[in-house]
Amino acid sequence: MQAIFRDSTRCAIDVLRLALLGVVLSQSLYPTVLCAAEQDSGQNPDVTWIVLRHAERDGDHDALSKAGQTRAEQLRQLGEVLNVTAVYTTNYERTKKTVEPLCKALGLTPETYRQTSKEWFQDVRRRHAGGVVLIVGHSNTAGAIAGSLGGVAPFPIEHDEYDNLFIVQQQQAAPCTIHLRYGARNAELATPAN
Repeated sequence: MQAIFRDSTRCAIDVLRLALLGVVLSQSLYPTVLCAAEQDSGQNPDVTWIVLRHAERDGDHDALSKAGQTRAEQLRQLGEVLNVTAVYTTNYERTKKTVEPLCKALGLTPETYRQTSKEWFQDVRRRHAGGVVLIVGHSNTAGAIAGSLGGVAPFPIEHDEYDNLFIVQQQQAAPCTIHLRYGARNAELATPAN
C-alpha cells in the first residue's frame, strides 16, 4: 500500500474500514492516501466526498451496459455501507443510472450539476455539513474533481477505466484523499468466469 500521511490517523482507520469491505471493493485493494497540508481555516464544516466516474456505458449510447448495471449495484452496496447522504450527477443518463440503485435504496433524489467550482463546492459543503456526498462525473472530470477537493494534483482516468473511487475527507485541519478501486476490473467484467 502506498500512502502519504500528514496528521491523518483518521484516514488510516478509514482505509482499514474500507479494506474490510473486500466483497464490494476490488480483490486487489491497493489504496493511495494523500493528505494535503493544512488549508482549512475551520470555517467550513466537515464533509466526506465520494467521487467516481459513471459505470460502463453501452457503446456510444448514453446508457449502461450489463457490466455497468453490475457496477451500479456494487456502488449501491458500497454507498449503503458508507452512509451516503446526498448524490450529485451530471445530466447524462449514464451518470443517473449509475446511482439509481443507491438512490432507491437510500430514498435519495439525485441533484444535477453542470460544472464544479470553488463556490459550488462550498455551497454543497454547507448544505451537507457532516454528511457523505457522492459526485458522479466522467473520465475527464472525476479525477479533476477529486484532486481539487483534496488539494492535490488531478488523478488521470483512462477512457476504459470505470473502477476508480476517490474518498475525500474535508476536516478542520486538512483534506485527506483515498484513491481506491471498487468492483471488478474491466477485464473481469468482460470475461465470463470459468
